[in-house]
Amino acid sequence: MKISEYVDLLGNGMRLSNPMSFKAPVLITVPYIFIFTGSISIFPALIYILLSGITIFGISGIGYFINDFHDKKDDALTDKRNIFNQSTKPQQMVLLICVLIAAFGPWFIFPVTPLILGLLTTEILLFYMYSSEPFRLKDRKLLGVITDSIYAHTLPSLIAALTFIQISPTTTSTHTFIILFSLILWQFLLGLRNIILQQLDDHDRDVKSETTSFVIYFGKNKSWTLLKWFIIPLEILLFIVFIFTLSERAMVFWIFIITYLVYLISSIKKNSYTSILEPVRSFSYRFLDEYYINWYPICILLIFILSRYEFALLLVFHIIAFPSGLVFIRDKIYQLIRKRNFLIN
Repeated sequence: MKISEYVDLLGNGMRLSNPMSFKAPVLITVPYIFIFTGSISIFPALIYILLSGITIFGISGIGYFINDFHDKKDDALTDKRNIFNQSTKPQQMVLLICVLIAAFGPWFIFPVTPLILGLLTTEILLFYMYSSEPFRLKDRKLLGVITDSIYAHTLPSLIAALTFIQISPTTTSTHTFIILFSLILWQFLLGLRNIILQQLDDHDRDVKSETTSFVIYFGKNKSWTLLKWFIIPLEILLFIVFIFTLSERAMVFWIFIITYLVYLISSIKKNSYTSILEPVRSFSYRFLDEYYINWYPICILLIFILSRYEFALLLVFHIIAFPSGLVFIRDKIYQLIRKRNFLIN
């Protein structure tokens, strides 16, 4: 089998292109933050950032591998993509070895304290307990969405933060712990929103496969109401608190947020929704997720560049590693300019 075919299996078969496109840009920003607050030198920081990207890829791969193994029968019933239904056992072994090396190789270089080791172990255990019998936490209603949020967002952010705090040559301050606490709370709410939205999108498939998800048990309308009036407002509030704990120069952030919000409002067509539920989904995907993935990391780095010019190297790294973010921002600015010119003419 050609290397390109294995790459395709990793990216598309195991769906690793999803976390690397949608989760990695947000998660990799955690090291940026603690490189700044911990006064870590920029050139060692670049090496640690590269290693962070590798371990994010590997640990995500382990999660998908475990989930696909336990869901292969259900996924076959609903024609959902699953690596175990579209590859041979030798191919699966090669893929498993690749993700294990990527997941744990960098930790021979990263500092590993008992706490970090315990959190890494918990992450892998939650992968297993989420999908496998007799635990099968994904079918445990509220416990399922809480577990998903913890292993997909909260724990990775906590592990990344604690690792870079250990790397830092400076003494950990109270301000650092305030940043850490607000970050974890925001990531937990972000994770809850994402898993509930995913379960809403998977509702019909879950009914067919007899999966007792939170949304199946709680109901679609009640789930949308929970998102609209509790989870999303609280997530936004915690994000605002988190940003203001970072820097007194956070005003740069609001310039970008207001610009993007103006674009979104101007692009929404009146009465374009066919369901009262669609505005919630649209706001979640088009504003929150697109902002977090494409604008948030770049805004963070721009804030830090105002204090440490060498952070421009991290900005260059981020643009090379995640070029879709810059392309996205460029396209949105062009669309806004074209719309403004059209209105003037």
